[in-house]
Amino acid sequence: MSSQEILEALSVLAVAYPEQGARLPEKVLEAQTRLYCRMLADIDPQVLRRAVERHIRESEWYPKVAELRRLAVKETVQMHFEEAIQYSLDRHDAQLLEAPDGD
Repeated sequence: MSSQEILEALSVLAVAYPEQGARLPEKVLEAQTRLYCRMLADIDPQVLRRAVERHIRESEWYPKVAELRRLAVKETVQMHFEEAIQYSLDRHDAQLLEAPDGD
């Protein structure tokens, strides 16, 4: 994932948790941003977006890196589950279309 994609996710968090940035000195905020970029770089952008959105829905506190990573794992599992269900439904529909009418 690019630093720009991570910065977009952090921007969403900054809007959702405005008190976080207000409490931190600028140098600390910059260091925090660099750390988050480094620690989240291996996560798929779509997965990180979903993890950020889920965190915002579920928590009143700014997330730690570990929390975002934990939610990213959950979102990855959920996405694979949704893909598997869709694949099964598509296969089932295809089998129905291929089945003889029975008339």
